[in-house]
Amino acid sequence: MSKRHLLKVAIPVVSAALLLAGCSSTGASSPSSSSTDLSTLNIGFFSPGTSNTFAATVGQGGVDEAKKLGVKLTLVSGNFDVQTQVNQLQQALQRKTYNAWVVVPLDSNQECPIIKQGIAAGIKVVMAVAPICNDSYPEGGIGIVSVQNRDLYNQWWDYILTNTKPGEIAVMTGGARGVDYVSTIADDALDAQLKTHEGFTVVSNQALGYSTDAAYQNAQALIQSHPNLKAIVSNYSGMTQGVANAIKQAGKTGQIALYDFDGDKNIVEAIKSGDVTMTAPGMPHSEGAGAVKMTVDAWLGKAIPNTQLNPAVALKITEGPFITKKNVDDYTPEY
Repeated sequence: MSKRHLLKVAIPVVSAALLLAGCSSTGASSPSSSSTDLSTLNIGFFSPGTSNTFAATVGQGGVDEAKKLGVKLTLVSGNFDVQTQVNQLQQALQRKTYNAWVVVPLDSNQECPIIKQGIAAGIKVVMAVAPICNDSYPEGGIGIVSVQNRDLYNQWWDYILTNTKPGEIAVMTGGARGVDYVSTIADDALDAQLKTHEGFTVVSNQALGYSTDAAYQNAQALIQSHPNLKAIVSNYSGMTQGVANAIKQAGKTGQIALYDFDGDKNIVEAIKSGDVTMTAPGMPHSEGAGAVKMTVDAWLGKAIPNTQLNPAVALKITEGPFITKKNVDDYTPEY
């Protein structure tokens, strides 16, 4: 890439207030067809928010890749509010603020129409982490970069139920089923796997907003009301940390199995100490970076051999993909 094709990356987080007031850190650029000139590419990276470590790392992955490739990118935070993100997308479409979007959707159903409108207007659209409109990406979109898919969740639940003694289990998810895509496919997989693994009773399945404190309080109540609980399953490492603390305080470490998804650095240490039984790999930085790279390749007119990219496929984990005390040293967390 020649120096004349490089443009300093713009990476501020755009708050809802600023965006709705019509302020932007980047100049407007109308949607256009693919070009070999990267100076004309202007990416809007629509993040769920920055207060959640996972989501913040996804955005940082996009920022880092944009710097690496020398393209303009603005990180737009939805502040974990669906209507805020919908408004941000609608305003970006109306004002033609960006000619490419990377979107990590907060509500796959509600945001589907505006994403389709963006594609119809000629905007290059790549999904990251979660799909929209269906289990991948809308027709006319470029692709999706995501670790969390239905197949992996089916494997995850099969592993959990195969390696847990039948009895009572409790589940903690982030968002509501039918709204939060990750929670929806996790619950769908649980329903499917319960049909082939007998003897389990789900005593609780709560959407806790990915909150560590809410998970801690919920786990405390569960342990007290269900003394024979066999396992607690958490769909996010931040929640898992709260559960681990509750189990430890109740003196039930080793008695109640604790399963995790996303495997951050705290969970890696908890697996080593025996506080957490298993996790699935989370790769938020790779998902954000991969989505930006896919966007740039599409802008340059390059062939994209895999439009449904799962970064975890490249991981080298002995007896993976799930991480336990046996193979935890093979895994390096991204956040």
